[in-house]
Amino acid sequence: MQEYVLINQKVQQVEVYRRIDGWVAHTYGPGEGIELMSLNLSISLDELYSAVL
Repeated sequence: MQEYVLINQKVQQVEVYRRIDGWVAHTYGPGEGIELMSLNLSISLDELYSAVL
């Protein structure tokens, strides 16, 4: 496993943990985009949450 993602259900917040010499956490909020390197995927949080909130 190279990355794992925690998606908040109540507010626009995503935590991405990447294994780079140990686990490194990145937190993203409204208006930001996330990149999942292991999937070669980029998506904005606005798009991710568009049908949820």
